[in-house]
Amino acid sequence: MLYQVLIGLTRRLDPADPTSMFNPKYLEGEDTPLAVALRGTNEMLSFGMDLSQSALTELRSGSLLVALPFVVLVGLVVVTSIIQQRQVQGRNPSATTNPQQQMIAKVLPFIFVPISVSIPAGVVIYFVVSNFVRIGQQALVTRLDFKDPSPSDGDAPGGKKTSQARGLRPERQRRQRRPQPAHRRAQVGGSKAAGMARSPR
Repeated sequence: MLYQVLIGLTRRLDPADPTSMFNPKYLEGEDTPLAVALRGTNEMLSFGMDLSQSALTELRSGSLLVALPFVVLVGLVVVTSIIQQRQVQGRNPSATTNPQQQMIAKVLPFIFVPISVSIPAGVVIYFVVSNFVRIGQQALVTRLDFKDPSPSDGDAPGGKKTSQARGLRPERQRRQRRPQPAHRRAQVGGSKAAGMARSPR
């Protein structure tokens, strides 16, 4: 809806003549300050640019320096769209994605190029601002809802319980792992052999 409103504000009396006066859509027959101001001019100057002109129109005028800000806006639309796609894909990098969906995600940002070069720069600014707002929203959602689960105090990085979580003290754990003396192993082996000799066959 806002896109149509912005396009309508820069409608001209002669659509084929980029220098004709504005005939703003949705304001026919109104005498509001906005309607009167638009009918009395053929430019929408802001940021040193005529936001009623498109990048394609300025490139055709032959002045590359004047057209440069318009081209930069188109580039910002593409870059911010790519950032949005990577944000969505980065939420679950281990998930398998359909190759066709991957191709569409790569091509989709560049579809805005022919659209952005042929519409007024004021609408392109709307695209850029909307993309920045979405990037901020995606970053906030990812930070709040897609956090990496941190290991608890009793868990080791590999998912194993530490000695403290198992209720064993470090001294006792080392004592259990301490190798038995040679004479102790001989006594244990001899008692086992004597027991087997006394047992009936």
